[in-house]
Amino acid sequence: MLFGVALPASDVTLGDLLPDHPLFGLNPAAQEHNRIAGPAAGLWLLVFSIPIWLWTPDRTSTGISPARAIREGLGQVWFTVKRARQIANVGLYLLARMLYTDGKVAILAYTGIYAAGIFHWDLPTLLVFAVILTPFAISGGFIGGWLDDKLGSKRSIQITVGATVIGMLASVSISHDQLFFMPYDVAAAGPFWSFPYFRTLPEIAYVAITMFLAISITGAFCISRTMMARIAPVSMMSQFFGLYALSGTATGFLGHASVAYFTSTFHSQRAGFASTVILLVADLAVMHWVREERAKAVV
Repeated sequence: MLFGVALPASDVTLGDLLPDHPLFGLNPAAQEHNRIAGPAAGLWLLVFSIPIWLWTPDRTSTGISPARAIREGLGQVWFTVKRARQIANVGLYLLARMLYTDGKVAILAYTGIYAAGIFHWDLPTLLVFAVILTPFAISGGFIGGWLDDKLGSKRSIQITVGATVIGMLASVSISHDQLFFMPYDVAAAGPFWSFPYFRTLPEIAYVAITMFLAISITGAFCISRTMMARIAPVSMMSQFFGLYALSGTATGFLGHASVAYFTSTFHSQRAGFASTVILLVADLAVMHWVREERAKAVV
């Protein structure tokens, strides 16, 4: 859909790699290339859900009513919260995970916006930017898994979050006329190459740094689940993964609020984007006290 519909409809030029017009006869003037996204996603979900429906075994029904299941589930959560001291280590990890998740989600949300602001990229350039980053984000999962096997989950999270901090500091050091905070005369230097996108050295440096960020961010997300599986009580794994999911969404506004506040206060996109580092550094401080050891079941 991206290469056959979205990119051709956005006038992206990549030589012979793309068709001249969107596939399926879609009309860009009627926004059909955008409107087809919902049905295409629904079809994808339907097709790849079929193996689960047909061939994935399920547990035998307990016969418990939905209302009773909800009451018992909430009761288990409250029981766990009342005995929080017994699971303090897991609680610290959930706090740390909340901080770096909020920071990293904000980075993902504003990387393109920041680039569009400082480099004046148009939609086709942003689409090419997203396409370039995709394989690096995927590779981050494999690299994160390798680090986790070699060094353990805690150290791997610290490394990937620390790498993200370094990458963020490098990314905000670049603008259309600055390279690592040093003045750069784009007009005097001229285009770096003949490729129709990212033609200046600061743009190329920003893309390269963002590739690095894509790897470190995806790596941390993947390792996070392994860490939770290693420290949560085995008999309460489902409850703790429920809390794990909640910790990633309950404060999802923090990163966005931080970017908005610093951008408004300092009247600077750079300051707003850089504020995500505060959450990442706070995470590293909390992660220092997290132990990679399995907690005992709450009784």
